Amino acid sequence: MHKVLIVEDAADLREAVAQALFQQGYRVKTAAHGVEAIRVGSRFRPEALVADWMLGGRIDGLAVAEALRVVQPALATVLISGYVSRDLEERAWAKGVPHLLKKPFTLAELQRVLRDALATASPQRRLLPVAALEIDADGAITFLNEAARALFRHVQGHIVSTRLESHFRGGIDLAAADHGWVNGVLDAPEPGRWSLSAHLDPSDGSRILLLHPAGAEHVRELARVRQLLGREPDPTGTVLAPLHVLVVDADPYARHRMTGALRAAGAICHGAANSAEADRLFAGDAEIGLVLLDLDGPPTARHALLKSFAAAGRHALLIGTSDRTTAPETAGPAVRHVIPKSWQLEDLIDILREN
Repeated sequence: MHKVLIVEDAADLREAVAQALFQQGYRVKTAAHGVEAIRVGSRFRPEALVADWMLGGRIDGLAVAEALRVVQPALATVLISGYVSRDLEERAWAKGVPHLLKKPFTLAELQRVLRDALATASPQRRLLPVAALEIDADGAITFLNEAARALFRHVQGHIVSTRLESHFRGGIDLAAADHGWVNGVLDAPEPGRWSLSAHLDPSDGSRILLLHPAGAEHVRELARVRQLLGREPDPTGTVLAPLHVLVVDADPYARHRMTGALRAAGAICHGAANSAEADRLFAGDAEIGLVLLDLDGPPTARHALLKSFAAAGRHALLIGTSDRTTAPETAGPAVRHVIPKSWQLEDLIDILREN
C-alpha cells in the first residue's frame, strides 16, 4: 500500500488522520513541524504527503513538499488549511500542488482527495541538477532519485554494498561533508567534478547525501536543499514565530513581497486582496495579532474593514502601509503606525518591540 507522511502541528488531528489512514491500509509516518517532516520524509520516502499549510516556523507545508520532491519528484501532495485564500491557492498551483483541503474535513473527503492526488501525481518538469543518496551506518548506498541512479549507472543494482568513498578518485571526506560542501572527482567512465554535502542522523549513523555537478553551485542556496541538509534554523528560533499576521493589499506584488518576508521570519501569514477576504480571514483565525493594512486603497472599504475588526472585540496591532506620505490621522485612530510599503524587517521588529 502507499506510504503517506502526515505533517500537522495539532497532535489530536495528526493522530486521528494517521489512525484513519492506517486503518485504510496506508503505511503512515507523522511529523509535528517542517524540520521533523523533512528529516523523516527524506528517509521514509513517502508516495504522498498530507501537510498542514500553516505550520509554525519558516518551513510550511508547501516548503516540506518542495524539499521532499528533491528525493521523490512524483510526490503526491495534499495541503490542508483552515484559512484558504486566493493567495494560498495561487501559490500552491504555481508549485504544482492543486490539491487543497479546507478544515474541518471528513475522512471521506480526505480519502477522496488523497486518491486523486496519488492518481495524478507526476514529476515536476524542471528537476534540480541534484543527485540524492542515503548511506547507512555500514556504508551501503541507496539511490533516492533518478539523478543519483544516472550518476552511478556504472554500478550495478539499486543498493550497493561498496562504500561511497571508493567511487571517488582519492576518496571523499564524509565527515567534512556533514558540515559543508566538499569536492571530488567521480571514478566513472566519464569522470567529472562533483560537490557533495551530507546530513548525518546521529540516532542511527545514516546520512542523506546531495551531489551537484561543477557549475551548479547555485543550488546550495536553495531553501529546499538547505532544509534537506538540516541547515535551516529551528522553527522555535525564528524572529517572528509564532506571530499570526494578516496582510491586506490589493497589489499582488506588494502583498506577496510582504507575506514572503514575514513567512521567512517565522510568522504564520495570511494575504488578502480585498476587504471581504480580509474580514473572513480575520474572523477565521482568532490568533491574528498583527494586521498590515494598505492605506492607498479606497477609504470607504478600509473604514468598513476597521469597523469590522473593532466589532470583533479582539486586540490586534494595526499598522498602515503606504507608497505615499500618509498622516496617521487620515488612516483612523485604530491604525497605530504607518510605514512605507518598502519596509524592512528591522523596521517592523522595532515597532513590535515598542508595543
